[in-house]
Amino acid sequence: VCVVCGIQATLCAVRLVRRVPDLAEGFVERSSFLFNDTNHGVLLAAVTLAVAICDVAPETIALFRRNIGGEPGSTTGLVKTLRSLVLSGYTPDYEISGVADPFLQVKLLQLLRIVGRGHRESSELMADVLASVATNTQLTGNKLSGMSVLYECVQTIMFIESDSHLRVMAVNILGKFLQHNDNNMRYVALNSLAKIATTELQALQRHRGVVVECLRDQDISIRHRALELIYL
Repeated sequence: VCVVCGIQATLCAVRLVRRVPDLAEGFVERSSFLFNDTNHGVLLAAVTLAVAICDVAPETIALFRRNIGGEPGSTTGLVKTLRSLVLSGYTPDYEISGVADPFLQVKLLQLLRIVGRGHRESSELMADVLASVATNTQLTGNKLSGMSVLYECVQTIMFIESDSHLRVMAVNILGKFLQHNDNNMRYVALNSLAKIATTELQALQRHRGVVVECLRDQDISIRHRALELIYL
């Protein structure tokens, strides 16, 4: 089967699963098998299908956690794929603004977030690669590719059973977002910090000065979110 046909068939399966959730479990094995493909387009379609399956049929999440030791569909396999993207050199076919295939990275992070939530073993397996994403993805200028990957990384860290070191790292990334000149980024950062303020208060205190500065912003929505965060 040609690569294009495989991608199109997988994307058709995504739409089918969303329309008829009862069919979701039947696609678990096939989507897991496609995780082994080396083509980025096929991988992106396969991970998109897996996310769709988990969304409509939460009982299948456990199936994507099986065979942790590197079998098709295992969390370790997903971790290896993400690590290879983060640590790869210059790849002109997939690189966007200095980030290796940000679309695939974002989708992988979303799936890892789903399978890691509430599951300590899976969360521990993905801890190192999440730290690699956080430290190796550059946040420079207005490059949306890096911003998107870092945002998804933060969300994943906060939703899984991560340790305090990773969570502090996530808060620090949001602190960098607050210092950006893009209002959308600052609003997203304030909104995300508000959700974790009660559990990560100590880490948040390091960025209190930047939050206070947001009270002087011309954008009323940013001022409003900053005020809410200060008084949480």
